[in-house]
Amino acid sequence: MNLVWTDYPGSPAADGGLVNDLDLRVTDPAATVHYPDGVTLDDTIAYESGSFGYYGSESSWAVRFTPESYPAQVTAAVFRFYNPSSSPSAVDIVVYDDDGTGGLPGTELFRTTMASVPSGWNTTAITGVTVASGDFYVAVEEDDVTQGIYLNQNGNPTGRSYSHNDSVWEVDSYTAAIRADVQYDSSFDRTNNVVGLTLATPATGAYTIRVSGYSVPQGPQPFALVVSGGMAGEGAEATLYYPHIACTGVWGTEICAINTSATETVNGVFRGYSDAGVLVSEIDDVALAPHGRREIAVCDDFSDSEEIGYIVFESDSEDVVGYTKFYREGYYRAAIPAVSEINAGDIYVTHIASDEARGWGTGISLLNTTASAKTVTIEFDNGQTRDVDLAAHEHKAVLVRSLFGGQYQPGINSAVIRDADGVIGLEIFTNGVGYQMSGILLKDRTATTMYYPHTRNGGDWGTGIVAYNPSETTCDLTISPYTAAGVALPPPDDDVEITGGAHYIGLVSALVSPETAWLKIESTAEITGLELLAQGTNRLAGCSCVGITGTAGVFSKLERDGTTEIAFANTEGAAATVTLTAYNDAGDVIATEEIDLGAYAKRSGAPVDIFAGDITGATYIGYVSDRALAALQVNAASDNMMLDALPGL
Repeated sequence: MNLVWTDYPGSPAADGGLVNDLDLRVTDPAATVHYPDGVTLDDTIAYESGSFGYYGSESSWAVRFTPESYPAQVTAAVFRFYNPSSSPSAVDIVVYDDDGTGGLPGTELFRTTMASVPSGWNTTAITGVTVASGDFYVAVEEDDVTQGIYLNQNGNPTGRSYSHNDSVWEVDSYTAAIRADVQYDSSFDRTNNVVGLTLATPATGAYTIRVSGYSVPQGPQPFALVVSGGMAGEGAEATLYYPHIACTGVWGTEICAINTSATETVNGVFRGYSDAGVLVSEIDDVALAPHGRREIAVCDDFSDSEEIGYIVFESDSEDVVGYTKFYREGYYRAAIPAVSEINAGDIYVTHIASDEARGWGTGISLLNTTASAKTVTIEFDNGQTRDVDLAAHEHKAVLVRSLFGGQYQPGINSAVIRDADGVIGLEIFTNGVGYQMSGILLKDRTATTMYYPHTRNGGDWGTGIVAYNPSETTCDLTISPYTAAGVALPPPDDDVEITGGAHYIGLVSALVSPETAWLKIESTAEITGLELLAQGTNRLAGCSCVGITGTAGVFSKLERDGTTEIAFANTEGAAATVTLTAYNDAGDVIATEEIDLGAYAKRSGAPVDIFAGDITGATYIGYVSDRALAALQVNAASDNMMLDALPGL
């Protein structure tokens, strides 16, 4: 099968990179996920930063490199050399394993000799070196004191740069200008707009072909999908996961599915499974009319609901979105989008609160969607790791403190879950003292631009922003606040940076102007983040800020016993036309409203105040825009306790 699309025109600065990047994956009857053929990812690893003001006259310099994943093929050495007199002296480029004493350079993996090296940046090809684990070193070795390697003026903050003193390698005071080009196997192609996937011996059964947008800043993006081979002429099947269900003790769960198609009815079945992946009960013969909606109180509508650990909606269409809401009646609740895209790599736990003194605890819920057992490793930001075993199709929920013998972990703020291909899940953080709860999906996505579409400050409201840098390198954040009219406000007085593996949390009111209606964060590295809205001391709602923009979506529930506030910000520098449509559960149009939204402007409020017409009987709202919007809704129960938030779905 082949996926092809005509990409949006890029700029010369992009150097041939994709603007709109689509992904292709196929799930076979055994739930194994297949990815495009022969995809690799090229990367340059560099640790020096700032200017180069010195050169080293020592005979040998080396830098220790850590690949982002394994196996990693080392393809080239890149180094900046100092040779002002164009000396013809030979220079050796060497790759060493890290199996020397104390992890120092050990076994020689590759060596090539350059007859002479000019001043400036030089690149030398490396062949036959594949790193399966651990680190490797790239060394530049020569014995002419009139030439040498450039050194970074900022010292050696990473401790990765070494020099040889004629007897041993030792950590140097400066970072050598040596970089390594590596190539990784990758699930997805980040370079080409033609992607192929071959199943050599496909088993008989139903396959799910999923085309998703990894990054579509200039949408919508049309595409063509061509599939050849022996296929039955049946419609494609799709799966929507509700990865955590709680119907025991004081807990209740609500789920919802919405058909976003304007023309086709969706037919499917809701299946409830135990934590072990055994079918417990189901609701079959589900038919969602065009724009139809189905809301289910799991504890009432499913038989044996207390045994259900997760629910799957299997249907004949991918035009379905939904949510899960967990609640303790009269105390708190959290809303989480349903899952249609299975994680394909490491997943990120953006925010962890585990502090007994302050009443906070965090739970992590994981679901193995594959037919094979898996062991995932949770790497916490304080350096500790814990393994979690998941059988095929097993669901497991754990408290962070339970991974540490029941001890709270106030020093942990975030984590990365490694080896999580095929695993989905969510995190819930709860304050039992203040009766607050919120949570987000656990996703494999990061971004260099995140949107916080709704801030409320003043009165008893406050807004918090969270960002997590899962990489090893420090990133700088550019925070851009805007008024509701789209006027750019001054950024924070102080620069904001996040060191590698660190977590940032701050209050909007302490960072930027009180006029701020929404804000954007741009980062020099891939990060994740979430937004938290708090009312008083007992209400909390939050949602992820990664991948929440688009030109169409839904505000999935209008609160029946309480209030709903919707917010949508124009993320582009040109005016937008936004059409809102209020629907009932049957998919009937109740009312429409067209709104002109200026560049970077935002509209928010209760739907009854935004629509000029009567929306009595409406249960949700759809939106369509000619510009990318960042959208969010906040629902509050009339009991003055329960609060939740969802991004536009």
